[in-house]
Formats: sequence, structure tokens, C-alpha cells
Amino acid sequence: MIINNGISAIEHAEQQIVNFSIGRNIGSGTFSVVKTATHIHTKETVAFKILSQSKIDELKMTTERVWREIKNLRLCAGHPHILHIYDVYNRLSTGDDTTIVTEYAPGGTLHDHLSKQRSHRLSLGKARYLFQQIVSGLEYMHHHGIAHRDITLNNLLMDLDRTSVKLADLGFSRMVPEEDGGRMITSCGSPNYAAPELLNGALYDGLAVDVWSLGVVLYVMLNGSMPFDEPEIPDLFKKIRGGTYNLPKLLSRDAKKLIPKMLHIDATARIIVSGIRKSNFYQKHVSTYLDCSPEVMANSWKSYTSNVDIELVDQLLGCYTESQTHQAVQVSGNSGEELERVRITRDLVEHALNNQDDHDGEEPSEVIRDLQLNYNILQYKKI
Repeated sequence: MIINNGISAIEHAEQQIVNFSIGRNIGSGTFSVVKTATHIHTKETVAFKILSQSKIDELKMTTERVWREIKNLRLCAGHPHILHIYDVYNRLSTGDDTTIVTEYAPGGTLHDHLSKQRSHRLSLGKARYLFQQIVSGLEYMHHHGIAHRDITLNNLLMDLDRTSVKLADLGFSRMVPEEDGGRMITSCGSPNYAAPELLNGALYDGLAVDVWSLGVVLYVMLNGSMPFDEPEIPDLFKKIRGGTYNLPKLLSRDAKKLIPKMLHIDATARIIVSGIRKSNFYQKHVSTYLDCSPEVMANSWKSYTSNVDIELVDQLLGCYTESQTHQAVQVSGNSGEELERVRITRDLVEHALNNQDDHDGEEPSEVIRDLQLNYNILQYKKI
């Protein structure tokens, strides 16, 4: 992937964000590449999603779609089963590439995990637990008025132990519009996960589309195969429109009751996410935090982040003990790049954290921003 000045997007990302060592490639898209990155002081690993501005221009895409993912990730901050965003570097309006810094999910995708199972399916207990996590995250998104619109096994990321899953890739997500009764028109997502109403080219309810896709995910986790799968697209669409699929005998009674409600071809009669959370399938062996309403989740996050955590400040300071200086790149007029070494002190850290949202219209210095980013990473890991 090449940007306008001929430098690779990865090299450019290293120029954008100091103090990070770029790692391996963990994903790529039409106009983006995702890499691991490890901070040289804190040793914390994150993911860099680098968006190529030249590729975006080449595809004649609007910056609105790109920034939609960033905005929606920020709105959903704090939920343990939605990929967390830490920071965004550069602005697309400047003509430069943009790097989204998010948490790193080392367990790969749910699709990868299922493909490694002999039967390509999960035990009922594990499938239910992961499903509960996804439902909780999706209900949180819907509570904020956001439809994901591309829920697939490949957009569900896992932790190292593969016991936790997170909703990711909000590139097709969209706020529910106030006009047209909250309906949307742009068809998006993957064919095998597409709801019937998406195939008709008419206005549709994005929240109901998410429920259908989630029903497909649950079906695959329990059965090891797709409910709708044909080699030819016309045949596939015919099955989806007719809601033609089989419910294997191995399914539990509660799953047999829930899946048809999620894969109902009439979107207006389809179960909603809050209804899924109240179902017998969901409610069995549910963890307390996964049975919380999205309002409770949101308030807990606001309460947790409202004050500076002194223990985390001490931990952050400890990351710089070997080298009590921090190197930052500062650009000063036409004099080019100047290197400045700044002593990391408690006063500097507390200043950075007390002014996270107050930059007087200017970007914070590299040192301040680095401290803010690393505090946010440590804070989120503590949840």
C-alpha cells in the first residue's frame, strides 16, 4: 500500500506515532492495513489500523464513511465486548494517512477459532457464553443508536485464551437516521449473513439486520455450518428470501426456539436484541455483568473514567524508570524537525491527564499525547 509521497503506509505510521515499535501484519482491507505495535516504554501491545488516504481518494470514497467508524467506536467506549479505541492520529482532511489505535485481540477471529475445531462448532456452554458477550455488546451499540451492519465471524475478535469476544470493524456501522422512520438504504455486509430485506433494494431497519446476522453467527457456533450456503448467489438469495434452512436435532430446545425468532424473514416480527437478552437461551448461566442493561454499562464506564486513578499514575511512572527522559519529535516553523528530551515526572503525567479534553484547539505535544495514550491503555486493561 503506497501513499502520495511514495512512502509505505507502515513507514508513515511510524512517523505519525513515536515510541512504538511496529510488529506484524494482522489484517488488511480495501484501503487499510492492520499491524501490531508495542510501546517501547510500557511494553503494551496495541493494534494500528492505518488508513491510506491515497487509496481512499483513488476509490472516490468520502471521508465521512472513514470517520464514521472512529466516531462510533468512541461512542461505544467502555463496553468490554466492543473493540476499544485509544486514539486517532492525523486527520484525513490534511491529505495524510490516518492511524486508529485500538486494543489488540491476540486470539484472532471467531472464524479462525471455529475452523480449528474438529467439528467446526463449539460446545453449547462455550457458544452460549460467547453469544452472551456479543449480544451485550450489540445491545450497547443499539442503545447508542448505532447499527453495525456487518456482523460476521471475521468481525468478532478474541482474546488470547479465546474465552472473550469483541465486536470489531465498524466500517459499515451507521447511526440510525432520524428521517425515513429510522430506515436505511445502502446495502452492505456479507451475502451469507445478509437479511432478506437487504436483497430487495428497499429501505430497511439496520438494527433488525444486525439481529439476523447474529442469528447466523449463533447457528454456525452451534452447528459448524452456515444456515444459508449455496455456491451460486441466485440460489443463496432464494434460500435467504424464503428463510429456508434446517434446525439440526443436536440443538438444545432453547436454541431451537431462539434461532427462528432471529432468522424471521419479516423484519418487523423479528426479535430485538433486548428480547434476546431475556430469552431462556441467554439467561442460562449468565454472568452478572452480561445481564446488565446498556444504561448501567454506560454509567459504570463514565463513573470509572471520571477521576484520575493514582495507582495507574504510579504504574505509568514506573514504565519510565529506566530512562527518565522521553524523546519527542517537535516541528518548529521552517527549521525542520527538532528532538526534545523531556523528563517524565508526576506533575507532567497529572497535567497530561487533567487536560485530556482541553487542548485549546491545538494538538497536544508528542510527550503529553504519549502519556495520555498509555494511561488510557492501562486504564482500559484494568476493567
